[in-house]
Amino acid sequence: MAARLRGVREVLRKANRVNNLFMPQFETLKQAKIGQSAFNVVTDYAMVFKDFVKGIRDRPFRAAVKLSALGAVYFVYHENPDEQSYIDGLIENSNDLLQLSDLIRNPKSDHYIQELISYQNQGRLSRKNFGLFSLITVDEYGKDCDLYNTKCYYLQPRWHQLWKQVVDVGVLRHWYFLEKAMKNYDINEEELANCPPD
Repeated sequence: MAARLRGVREVLRKANRVNNLFMPQFETLKQAKIGQSAFNVVTDYAMVFKDFVKGIRDRPFRAAVKLSALGAVYFVYHENPDEQSYIDGLIENSNDLLQLSDLIRNPKSDHYIQELISYQNQGRLSRKNFGLFSLITVDEYGKDCDLYNTKCYYLQPRWHQLWKQVVDVGVLRHWYFLEKAMKNYDINEEELANCPPD
């Protein structure tokens, strides 16, 4: 019992030294509730860290699986594309289409990209961030529109109607529908339909 008391006193002395370094306005930890709280938090985190290390030693495979899953989730979160990357991709795809002749350009790709460009020019495209993925939606009104319908809470679209406004899904720095629309953008299938068979 005496050894335990000596240990507690030694810990309090060390905590007082830390307290005097960081919070000199308090003379002792007993006078400082903030100091006591900070000391409790530090000891709690130290115990959690010790338990964490003990858990890794006891079950290394389980810990590896959990850490791998956590790392994968963080990677997907970190690689979530932003709105600027969508706009840059949209402009780049528009430029790629403009460099082609009307005879070669795929009309479906051209129509899709031109429609999105017009939405962007009207300020109607917006990004909804869901952490691991993003959605690009087309709003009914532009960002600069100041009508009553844009401000009234009861006239705003509800979450269950969000899927009707979605034009693209972004995951891992890729925009799915934007990339899909540009697949074979330089092949005009209508033009090829008039070619004689081999």
